[in-house]
Amino acid sequence: MNILDKANLKIKNKYPFSNDVSNFCTTYESNNVFQINFESIGCKNSYNGKCIMCDYGRGRNITKDEMLHALNFAINSIKGKTKTLLVNTYGSILDEFEFSKENLIALLIEINKLNFKSIIFETHYKTITQEKLDLIKTYINDKNIFFEIGIESFNEKYRKYCLNKDIDNNDLFNTINLIKENNCFVSANILIGIPFLDTAQQLDDVIESINIAFKNKIDEVTLFPINIKQYTLLYELYKNNLYKPIPSWMLIEILNNVKKEYLDRITFAWFGNRDMVYSNNTTIFPINCDKCSKYLNKFLENFSSARSDNKIKLLDEINKISKQCDCKKNFLNQLKLKSNKSFENTIKEHYDFIDKYIVGKGNN
Repeated sequence: MNILDKANLKIKNKYPFSNDVSNFCTTYESNNVFQINFESIGCKNSYNGKCIMCDYGRGRNITKDEMLHALNFAINSIKGKTKTLLVNTYGSILDEFEFSKENLIALLIEINKLNFKSIIFETHYKTITQEKLDLIKTYINDKNIFFEIGIESFNEKYRKYCLNKDIDNNDLFNTINLIKENNCFVSANILIGIPFLDTAQQLDDVIESINIAFKNKIDEVTLFPINIKQYTLLYELYKNNLYKPIPSWMLIEILNNVKKEYLDRITFAWFGNRDMVYSNNTTIFPINCDKCSKYLNKFLENFSSARSDNKIKLLDEINKISKQCDCKKNFLNQLKLKSNKSFENTIKEHYDFIDKYIVGKGNN
């Protein structure tokens, strides 16, 4: 067990259990997707101390009848006409630690009857096997099947030492190939704002990860700006001035630096447009002034649901708006403040602090 495991487990012991979730699920609807998040015991990796930034809840595993009740409740609450359904749990919907095979089969049978063009299963890449793919294809007909995977970054060093998330790129690419061989699609979640990196490193890593994703058969990229959540090690680093919220203008700068042909396959999530059910508004989102917030949030909502040339037009418009305030200029100045420390020394300093003040006796 490494130092990040120990710190994470100590903090996550304070997790509030969300067993008061009404109707055994929560829902979220945007212009381009309807999401059903089923209550579950929580992510297996979280119980092992992994992922210093994640906090999607812990509850209990629901029964088949409860799941069917949740599905019925959720579908009846849809207001728009979106053609994409996203189903997930507090961790991985294909992990039987959270969501039983009986539940999965019953879910597949019911959603196959629904008028959705695409179904997205949010899950850890290690839960995607030929057996699970065969099971899904047995019950889902004439729909696009996507698997949304939390990759975060294609830099293995950053994932391991900054996020405490062990993913072997070779294994990951094998899974991506398996998905594609089964005529399904891959959506990759990429994280914006990796801790222990300076702003320029954070920006460069996202751009590099987007390039790698699209060069390796990934169909869509969803960019997740880091939300600082209360029951995480990242929150403790934030409280001790060892991590700062990312500027919202970083999201725009990323789009300005990727190939134009990639824009149609990029969306954003959790950029300040939603919060956890039990967080009591404690989540810290990307920062910007009140003046910029109005324009940026509208842009990000519209960009995620827009297509092709409209995305380029939206990007041109927000770049013009950026000149009306000093926020964008301040962010660009922040990009110039590059760390003079090696990655190894930076990691050691942070780990020493975590060991002494969070894991050790200094944490009261």
